[in-house]
Amino acid sequence: CPPFRSMLEEGRFLPVPSDASGIAAYREAVRVAGGVRLQFLGIGRNGHLAFNEPGSEFSSVLRRAELTDETRAVARGTFASETVPRWAITSGTHDILSAHRLVLVATGAAKAEAVKKAIEGPIDPACPASAIRMHPNGIFLLDHAAASLLKSSGLEEQGRQACS
Repeated sequence: CPPFRSMLEEGRFLPVPSDASGIAAYREAVRVAGGVRLQFLGIGRNGHLAFNEPGSEFSSVLRRAELTDETRAVARGTFASETVPRWAITSGTHDILSAHRLVLVATGAAKAEAVKKAIEGPIDPACPASAIRMHPNGIFLLDHAAASLLKSSGLEEQGRQACS
C-alpha cells in the first residue's frame, strides 16, 4: 500500500513483527522514532487489552503472549482455516501506557460487561483494559451497546463524556 509505504519510509508506521525474533528490533525502532504517538486499541470480551489477557502485569512489554481459549474461540471466525493461533505478538501494558495518546474502541453488546469492568471496576490486571484509566490522554470510544451497562454517574466520576 503506497500510503503505508511512505509512512514507513518516514518512520511514522512500524509494522509489528510476525514472530518473536523481531521483538527487540521493533522495540528499538519505536524508541528511536520517539515512541508511539497514537495507539488504537480493542478490548476483549474478557477485558483483555491488545491481547494482554487477564492477569497480564501492567509492567509487561512487547512480547509473545498466549491467548486464552475464550479469546481464540471469539477469533475463530476471522481465520480462513480451522486453526486459530495460540500465540500473538502484542504490545505490553507498559508499552501501551507509554504512548502519547490512547483510544480504546469498543462496539456491540458483547463488549458491554468488559467495558463496565474496565471503566467502573478496579484498575487491576484482572481487567487489563482498566489500565487505560491511568493514562492522562486515554479515552474510551464506545457505541451505545458497548456502553449499555455503565452507570451515568460512573462516567462522570471517571471524567469521561458520553456521546450520542
